[in-house]
Amino acid sequence: MGDDGRSADLPPSYSSVRLASPRHPSSSPRTSTAARVPRRPVEHKFSLNDSRSIPWATLTVISNAASSAYLPSFFEGQPISGHFELNLSRPEAVQAIIITVDGTIVATNAPHFTFWDYTQTLWSNDMGDPRGPNASGSNYAGPSSSTSALSQISLTKHQTKLNGSYCWPFSITLPPKCDIAMKSKQPPTPVRLPPSFSEKGAAQFINYEINVRIRRGPLRIDSKVGTHFGYTPRMRPPAPSLLRRLSYQEGSALRGPEGDPDGWQSFPTIPIRGKVFGNRIIEAFCTFYIALPLSYTRGTPIPCLLSVACSDKQALDLVFTPASTSVHLFREVSYGADDTPASAGAGPSSASGSSTSAYLRNPLSNATTSSPKQAPKLALRKARTCVASAVWWTRRDNASCDVDGEGRARLRIEGELHIPKELPPSFVFGPFKMKYSLVMLPFFATAFEPINPADKEPVFLTNIEIATQHAYGSSPRSYAPPGHETQSAAHQQRVTKPMVWGLYNE
Repeated sequence: MGDDGRSADLPPSYSSVRLASPRHPSSSPRTSTAARVPRRPVEHKFSLNDSRSIPWATLTVISNAASSAYLPSFFEGQPISGHFELNLSRPEAVQAIIITVDGTIVATNAPHFTFWDYTQTLWSNDMGDPRGPNASGSNYAGPSSSTSALSQISLTKHQTKLNGSYCWPFSITLPPKCDIAMKSKQPPTPVRLPPSFSEKGAAQFINYEINVRIRRGPLRIDSKVGTHFGYTPRMRPPAPSLLRRLSYQEGSALRGPEGDPDGWQSFPTIPIRGKVFGNRIIEAFCTFYIALPLSYTRGTPIPCLLSVACSDKQALDLVFTPASTSVHLFREVSYGADDTPASAGAGPSSASGSSTSAYLRNPLSNATTSSPKQAPKLALRKARTCVASAVWWTRRDNASCDVDGEGRARLRIEGELHIPKELPPSFVFGPFKMKYSLVMLPFFATAFEPINPADKEPVFLTNIEIATQHAYGSSPRSYAPPGHETQSAAHQQRVTKPMVWGLYNE
């Protein structure tokens, strides 16, 4: 964006990649892909134009976004580099060229809160002629070397106007953490920088922005050109079990809980009672398994397994099918009871890039709930969205059905939940939190009706973490059969319908 002293009120979307076209894996594990070629850096240009639509001030930012049509996007530790150009057709009085980078919480009903900012003077008239012999020291100085650069340049004030073409490069790296005081009487503590977050309908956004301001002096209007950019912290999940890594490397089927007990989290068996065809009462016992550890990289599948035992084999085959099994990934964004920053107008940070010291009022309680949890009654003040649904299938080798220790017929259904690759990762930043949960809904079958009204609510809920990098070792593979996208869409339609129980807003 570019303007002469004001920026857009609402931040844009931070997605830096287009959604990939649906993939159609076979029932066997997907073969490993070749090593990815590093994406070539692209230049994003943002300009101020004169009355003839000719750019006279241009900010160029270099990033690894998919295309220059997207906003710049950076991972933690990647430098924000580029250059700023002036192309003046006539002499103009300029006092300074200043670049700023900041991270801000933007609320729809409260002042903005800047939790980190950095300011660097690319040039000022105190530094002398920008084309002088010592000008390159100030032009190429990074954030950590600005003081030494100033000591090398001429202190003769540049009195003449700027005219013609000028270029000032820059390179700035955001710190992994900033210092925030959560309460007014508490000292600031290091907190990891949150990811960019901007979504239609959200009450708050997390916005990162880079701007260059052209200062002209008293009684003159400054000009500003800049852009929002995406920021993603580096989060890597722990490695899966040794046997699961071996399966990924060999392309073989995943071992179940019996063969790989360290690779699965099992949840307490849940009894389900209901009527089949309105008159036959059945009782089934369901046990759900999910791959360990409970931290997964976005863009990868989460392996799941469901075991259902029932003395009525016909009901087992009729009710507990892949089509009737419904497991979903929910995202919960919570802002706290009072998530307005107390000091939205806090002063700027020091030249070294240290954070602004301000505090957030009334942070949420740190209490956590144990898992699994039956029929949770969650507060409706939090924003929840179903972001993905699992797909299910039975094995073709007739190993899906057997008999349990009590002589009941047992059915095993394998599943995967594919995490969208554009999801923001999990984070906690004061009262601003983004969490993800796996929720299993009641079985949906036309001929089956639960007896207990409580059985119409979620069967269980467990929190998981969404990370941004792959675990060390082999990347997860997909085992879903062809056509899984259609089944996932059908499952997701169920949660788009109005529901009034705990997990959904009315």
